[in-house]
Formats: sequence, C-alpha cells, structure tokens
Amino acid sequence: MKGHPTQARAYVCKVPYRKAKTSASSEYTQVSIEGHDPLLFTANEVANAIKRAGKNPEDIVPFSFVYFVEPCCKEKAPELKGIAKLLSRIFKS
Repeated sequence: MKGHPTQARAYVCKVPYRKAKTSASSEYTQVSIEGHDPLLFTANEVANAIKRAGKNPEDIVPFSFVYFVEPCCKEKAPELKGIAKLLSRIFKS
C-alpha cells in the first residue's frame, strides 16, 4: 500500500444464509464499510483473514474507536473481542 492509510467506519453482523445447501454454512459475517457495498464472509474466509493478519502484523494500522453516548459526552470504548477485534485490525484503512 502506498501513501497514507485512510479510515472508514465499518459495521459487522452475522446474517443467515437464506439459500444454504445442506453442506453450506448457515450464516455469513456481513461487513458494511462506510461508502462501500456490503461484504459477506464465510467462517473459512474469516479464519484465513485472522491467519493473514497474524502473519503480517507490520501491515496493521493502529486506530481507536470513539463512542458518543450523549451529545458532548464520551465514553471509553469497550475492549474488542472476537470478530470485532479481528475486523478492527483488518479494516483499518
């Protein structure tokens, strides 16, 4: 990646795979990145992304979340766990 990384908000949720065959996964991980079309990942694709992030820590760009509870009031961001922690490393640019 050349130049400076950019950041965008991303929202993650599990969604059912409505037309799943018998051997298919019953759900996807949906990632909606601000300004882009939604993305769907299978459990295997998420597992591969976790491995890739672990093998390339030098490519991870640190960032932080800021949560606004009420206007003009900030609350400390909760510790990220599971898929949110993974995606915070993967979708940082």
